[in-house]
Amino acid sequence: MTKRATFFILIFIFLSISALFAQKGIRVVGKRPPELPAVVYRKGWALLIGINKYPNLPAKHQLDYAVADAEDFASLLQSKFGFTKSNITILKDKQATKQGILDAFSPLADPNKVKYNDCVLVYFSGHGQTVPLPKSKGEMGFLVPYDARIDLSARPNAAQYYRDCIGMDELKRVARLIPAKHIIFIVDACYSGLVLESARGLAPEVPGYLKKVATASTQQMITAGGKGEQSAERSDFGHGVFTHKLLEGLEKRIADWDNNGVITGCELGTYLRTFVPKIAQQTPEFRAEGEGEFLFLPQDVEEENQEILPPTIRDKDGAEMVLIPAGDFEMGTDTSEIPKLVQWAKQWYDVKADWFERETPRHTVYLDAFYMDKYEVTVGQYKKFISATGHKAPDWSRVSIYSPTDEHAMVFVSWEDAQAYSRWAGKRLPTEAEWEKAARGKLVGKKFPWGDKNPDGTQCNFADRNTDFPWSDKNVDDGYQYTAPVGSFPPNGYGLYDMAGNVWEWCADWYSEDYYKNSPTSNPQGPQNGDSSVCRGGSWDINPFNVRAAYRYWNSPTNFYNYLGFRCCVSSPGFLEQ
Repeated sequence: MTKRATFFILIFIFLSISALFAQKGIRVVGKRPPELPAVVYRKGWALLIGINKYPNLPAKHQLDYAVADAEDFASLLQSKFGFTKSNITILKDKQATKQGILDAFSPLADPNKVKYNDCVLVYFSGHGQTVPLPKSKGEMGFLVPYDARIDLSARPNAAQYYRDCIGMDELKRVARLIPAKHIIFIVDACYSGLVLESARGLAPEVPGYLKKVATASTQQMITAGGKGEQSAERSDFGHGVFTHKLLEGLEKRIADWDNNGVITGCELGTYLRTFVPKIAQQTPEFRAEGEGEFLFLPQDVEEENQEILPPTIRDKDGAEMVLIPAGDFEMGTDTSEIPKLVQWAKQWYDVKADWFERETPRHTVYLDAFYMDKYEVTVGQYKKFISATGHKAPDWSRVSIYSPTDEHAMVFVSWEDAQAYSRWAGKRLPTEAEWEKAARGKLVGKKFPWGDKNPDGTQCNFADRNTDFPWSDKNVDDGYQYTAPVGSFPPNGYGLYDMAGNVWEWCADWYSEDYYKNSPTSNPQGPQNGDSSVCRGGSWDINPFNVRAAYRYWNSPTNFYNYLGFRCCVSSPGFLEQ
């Protein structure tokens, strides 16, 4: 079986740029050239498209291994290169309609999501076609989507391809919106022309070569064959010949020609151009623009902050801060869980199902690395802030009732007070998403920072037998009537204390009940405006229903109560922002 593709495929690839893979702070662990930056990419994105079955094409034009090509490449990116599964986009067969492809690309042109210090990998396996333009105006490449109604055996009709396929000019326009510094397009199909003109970039002999190519921008393209060549599939490989050698070169690191622990796009192109012609009648082509190089880091890949950034730091106010690594987490509550949660919570409240709706839907959120205060801000720390700045002091006599020592959590703090303290300390309040990721302590889908077990007095300070509320749990004694000294209970999986109970903690976000329904998937900052600010974590006067990691609460930013406190965070100093 053969695959026909054309110049368009490159163009397709340009478009593909948008449907990417994401991971954070990609770097080489182990063998690493000393001149290579410790963190090569802020994020990466990958889109892989494989089309076997074309319902409107005859049997001779059906493919056998294009989907397997895309799936196995995605698996390799995950297992050997640290790509995050949730951020690899794969379009297979009927998913890869014309509209499906365009829909997959458009969100990734968002500059709030894709930054300069990102990389983009796009892979395509399927049919393409080069179409002569009328009046001797040259040719145009087209990607043939799953639902195209064309005849690959006939002389191409430009009008039909324009109607049913995706033209290179359209894809090129989309590609220009992608701000990533490194983009590589890999196409397992015949190719009859190259959009990029140069086969050479910066010479490896240049001093500081890797440092330069890691920071300079580039767009690179590798195609399976030259003009007029067929891109072959082989049953003994279970792949197209080109993709078979591509996977082999990356997985076994054969493509690392200088054996320095890094595979550049140029090295990969040279490897494929050398070895594919030995087993098929096709010669891959490589082209590039810009002096940079797409860098494959074929060793164990870790998030930038796990080893590069210190696990703890201290800031101006002397508070110890804990690193929360970059990456995805599951935020909120799944709608399917609500009936069970309602029954569970009725032991304290006559709760209603709609009380949980503001926590839905559960959604995957990506956050950059940040540091968070290990403990809630204490009375002693807040006194230093008042002394240093002259900020309006609270009624200390009231504070001392609920937080009697300098080691207790500060209370009677408004959102505005918390913001002022954060600015003085050179910090900021956490976003709501940052707070929930930190509170969950690496656990997924659990009620509390320690798991699903109801609090029994050993995990947190909440409304127990020491309090006198209708919802107090009289079967539990946590040892405190009001607030506890910070750190009185065990930390969560990130080493943070009191992320459940003790005092409600202000977040930076404005509150909106339905924010989750349309919130960004990367570093959400909350609504643009509002009347109330988010509070999280529950407090000494509240029951287990309210100290859940997903529970959302709010208050007027000017309010200050005996249950309101806060902690601060700072963005990771190693975060590469452009």
